[in-house]
Amino acid sequence: MEELSFPFSVYRRIVKGHDLHFGYWDDDTASLEDAQNNLTALMLERIQGESLSVLDVGCGFGHFAQQLALRGHRVTALAPEPPMIRYAETHCAHPKVTFLCEPFEGRHPSWWKPGSYDWIVFFESTQYFPSLSDLFNACRELLRSNGRILLCDEMIYEEDSARETAVKPKRAYTISLAEAGFKIRHNKAIGPRTAPTCAAVLERLSDLPPGEDRDRLAAGWHKQKRMHESGAWGYEIIEAEKDAYCIRPCPQEDDPALVDLFCRIFSVPRSIEHWRWKYRECPFGRDAVAVCRDGEDRIVANFSGYFVPVEDIESDATPAAVLQVGDTMTHPGVRHVGFGKTSVLVRTALYFFARYCDHQVPFVYGFNTGNIQKMGKLFLGYRPVYPVDEYTAAVDALAVSKASMLRYSCRSFEKFGPDHDALYERAKRAYGRFLVVRKSPYLNWRFADPDRNYVKVEVRRRFGGLAAYMVAEKKSNGAVVGDFFVDPAHPQALARGFQWLGRALGVHTLSLWLSKAPEWLTGELRTIGFQHQPEPQGLWFVYVPFQRPLDTGDMHRFFFTRADSDLF
Repeated sequence: MEELSFPFSVYRRIVKGHDLHFGYWDDDTASLEDAQNNLTALMLERIQGESLSVLDVGCGFGHFAQQLALRGHRVTALAPEPPMIRYAETHCAHPKVTFLCEPFEGRHPSWWKPGSYDWIVFFESTQYFPSLSDLFNACRELLRSNGRILLCDEMIYEEDSARETAVKPKRAYTISLAEAGFKIRHNKAIGPRTAPTCAAVLERLSDLPPGEDRDRLAAGWHKQKRMHESGAWGYEIIEAEKDAYCIRPCPQEDDPALVDLFCRIFSVPRSIEHWRWKYRECPFGRDAVAVCRDGEDRIVANFSGYFVPVEDIESDATPAAVLQVGDTMTHPGVRHVGFGKTSVLVRTALYFFARYCDHQVPFVYGFNTGNIQKMGKLFLGYRPVYPVDEYTAAVDALAVSKASMLRYSCRSFEKFGPDHDALYERAKRAYGRFLVVRKSPYLNWRFADPDRNYVKVEVRRRFGGLAAYMVAEKKSNGAVVGDFFVDPAHPQALARGFQWLGRALGVHTLSLWLSKAPEWLTGELRTIGFQHQPEPQGLWFVYVPFQRPLDTGDMHRFFFTRADSDLF
């Protein structure tokens, strides 16, 4: 004990056993040692099988390695400090345990045996490795086919609290395991049950004589206690299995293969120029493209999003870039692989959320239906808001008054500019709480899709400024109006603009989407002759919050048109 380095020398003095880790506290737990035994039991129950080969990395005082051996497993246990290994050999020896004073990074041939371990265990030791990516890639090399990692540790949920600590963000585990080719089989957050450990350790420390070491440790544990009690930190158990599939960002050079896969799966044309415009050239954020690859490095699944600027009208904050879920797909040959959270599409989506969304965007939104929506609700945290309404009207039946014909003039135009920016600023507060910032930097990018032929029309007062604009695309005998925006002081400009647009395109009908808010706008559409019904594919507006507590009531006040999806 006297040879142990700080802080292990102090911990050994305050704990009546051979464990260094947190405890799991249930209603019957009487002491810190009982709680530590509870957590040990939770970890042991995850390792199923007989006579397994286990590598225990950062074995501490050796108690967990001994418990594994008592269950018949062969254990190689590593720790980098000679006094710790001598302690383990003295107090936790077993014929089936080999204690080695070796750093994991050293890869000594005494234990570095690729493809030879069934399990690799990290009992509160992952936080000591600077790179989880390097760590899990090394584990992949050491594990047999379908071998598993089992780890438990503190994890950070609020990344602002990550300064000056070795504890790592939860999303770093999700990202690094997926990129190294592991699928998460079991993940249990037990923070509320482990948090009382902080108070128990502080109580034990207070019984020690005053001194620099004691005071330094107590200061750290007071901080940990605050972090756990506030929910900024937690504690989780993760079990992950070595797999044939890995998930990573998609480099630009693989865009052609990804587009080719899209065209083959959906049997619709999609140009590489469109793909790069949407995901690689967006001025508000780029490259949010995650792909799943099989053992031969072929892309078999994709989950992508593009960035849009969204303003919260009720706050003084600057507009934030949020992600609109775009293309998602799975190769038919792997749709049978896994189930639920272990399916390749769900795994790719969870990786996407961890890498591009957590602590980076306030929320993600999209429009989906059928199995995708069901899957999203069950496994991805999707929150359905309401089904999308489609509005349709016959061009010749639009109620356009003679006064409107005299009051407003219409013309097509090419680029959005200052007048459109001024319209947005003048009118935005009439549209609800959230809306995409419809100003020229966004609009000129959004309607530059190289695969589309958009027609842009603006409605102006004959003796004044801009009253409305609309963007449409001709489809056979009809036209789809993707976006429109009108000054609430001039709602009559809509009928004039829609009629002019329809006749200019030579179509008989117009169709459009519209959110349920604002009610003054939905009412105006009905007044001028639009009928509404559920969108034919049964699409729903859905979202996933990441940085702020948004409920569905908040999102009922999100204004959107069809152009706020990637379906226009």
